Amino acid sequence: MRRDSTNLKKIMIVAVVLLLIWNFEGFSNSPWAQAQGYSGPRLYSSQVLVTNSYGRSDTVYVNQLKKGDVVRLYNSKGQWLGTRTSTGYSMTFYIKQLGANSGKVALTLAYPRKKAGSKTYFSYYSENSAPLKTSQIKVANNRGKADTVSVSGLNRGDIIWLYSADGQLLKTQTSGGSSTTLSIKQLSVSSSKLFLSVAHPYRRASGRTTVYYGSESSIALSPRQISVTNHIGASDEIAVTGLKKGDLVRVYSSKGQQIAAGTSDRSSLILTVPQLGAQAGSVYVTVTEPGYGPSGRTTADYKAEPIQESDQTTTYPYSFSYILNKQLGTFSQTDKAYPKFITAAGLKVSGTKGVVQATPAANDGDLWNVRGGASTSDWVITQVKQGKTVTVVKPVNASWYQIDFATGWVNAAPSDVHYYLDPSNFHPGEPEYFQFLDLSSPTLVSADEINKKILVNRGILTGKASAFIQAAAQQHINEIYLIAHALLETGNGSSNLAKGIRVTTVDGKAVKPMTVYNMYGIGAVDSDPDKGGSEYAYKQRWFTPEAAIIGGAGFIGSSYIDNPTYHQNTLYKMRWNPDRPATHQYASDIGWAVKQTSIISGLYQLLSSYSIRFDVPKYGN
Repeated sequence: MRRDSTNLKKIMIVAVVLLLIWNFEGFSNSPWAQAQGYSGPRLYSSQVLVTNSYGRSDTVYVNQLKKGDVVRLYNSKGQWLGTRTSTGYSMTFYIKQLGANSGKVALTLAYPRKKAGSKTYFSYYSENSAPLKTSQIKVANNRGKADTVSVSGLNRGDIIWLYSADGQLLKTQTSGGSSTTLSIKQLSVSSSKLFLSVAHPYRRASGRTTVYYGSESSIALSPRQISVTNHIGASDEIAVTGLKKGDLVRVYSSKGQQIAAGTSDRSSLILTVPQLGAQAGSVYVTVTEPGYGPSGRTTADYKAEPIQESDQTTTYPYSFSYILNKQLGTFSQTDKAYPKFITAAGLKVSGTKGVVQATPAANDGDLWNVRGGASTSDWVITQVKQGKTVTVVKPVNASWYQIDFATGWVNAAPSDVHYYLDPSNFHPGEPEYFQFLDLSSPTLVSADEINKKILVNRGILTGKASAFIQAAAQQHINEIYLIAHALLETGNGSSNLAKGIRVTTVDGKAVKPMTVYNMYGIGAVDSDPDKGGSEYAYKQRWFTPEAAIIGGAGFIGSSYIDNPTYHQNTLYKMRWNPDRPATHQYASDIGWAVKQTSIISGLYQLLSSYSIRFDVPKYGN
């Protein structure tokens, strides 16, 4: 009996072991087990983790597996999502999107070469809300009133959590629309940071977004506390009053660049900058009090530098009468209309008409002198040729007639030559005085002011101030004179030479076709100004308006203003050349210098600040 009892125990132990093995390896698949309602192998909550992510694939992580185990994944509606076979202890399913809200997934487990057990369901949370972007958050650390945190880009019902730098919850607020503003009694005086999270409806809260804010701002300066002095030829000054010791003052240009800074050790501070510029303008000034952030910028306007005018006198070793007589012996022209007289012997009169007769001499071309008076001692205005019909104004006496006919340029009266040649006829404050302007002295005016006040609506010359300033700097020529010269020659930038002429031949020879420009009329001969001026420009390679402005200035400078021999640096000198009378003169028109002055004077009147110098000639006794 004892031996049978022992054998029975051994049989029972073996049976239990076999039962356990069968339970794990195939019992669940046996007809008997299934008939008894056994569901087969299953997964437990400790083995499964479902993560519902925002903005990336969701995951289902399964662990405590054996190699070869087969896991199938289904959504809450029973739709199959995927199958994976374990290669080890764990596996992970990646699903594009389970959905924004919370829900369930189902999984089945099958051992190798066995049927799967029944579905087991596992819950998952809703997605986390998308974290806020720093660009959505604006913190106002105010001085003397509640601080605010504004959040934009929201939806109605979004909940905002606001945390301090040490993680304490400061406030929770639900958005009633696309934005919300949280008001806090006081964040801190100094700069710090905050954390914010958001929860969209039916979603979990986002991660925390860090946003930094500055310290409370200093109180902005009043314009009355700031004084700007714009000096000529010296550093400019910005004086600030009403300060406290330790206040940091910064000065910015109109373009926002910092140009000066300093810390006050008393109630006022003076800062200097090399040059603000000749023109009127504005600077911006901030103050930073100790322990606070910078204030807002206060605008401080300043006036233009005062107009700087100087006069000098150049004395010449000639008497005025000597200069006048030299000039009367040259070709001195005018477009002035004079009364005209002719000897009676040269005219056959019929009523109010007269026909010029042949001259007694055989070799004078049948030309008769037309004089400025009824006497052979009067100057010759011009000449008329046999056969010309003139109007008889009246007989002066038996020997002379006063006549009239259209004339162009004629010989100037000695009295008119005297008038224009004598410097004492022109006085400071008059436009004509600008004929003594030193053309080699820079104006020191800004390109911006020239473009805004002078070169506006000037055809091809509009906005070309920089080219004139560059030309003036390179050739040592007054830039306003260059502009006036160009405006006069081009008809305010509208002439053919100014707008550009396409040149295909030069001096009768074919050349590479190019469009050329000529802004000063150089080479524009009276017989064909466009042809002469354009061919000259081609030879000089003036293929852009800027090249013509700069290159033409070189011609003017080298020929007259900066000429080492003549140095004719005023309009008066260019016309009369008092250093070498009656030689190397720019024009034959006695009024040429004065005619330029109205344009130049008018341009200067448009400017608010400039430097100007006059050089007035004085003749010896």
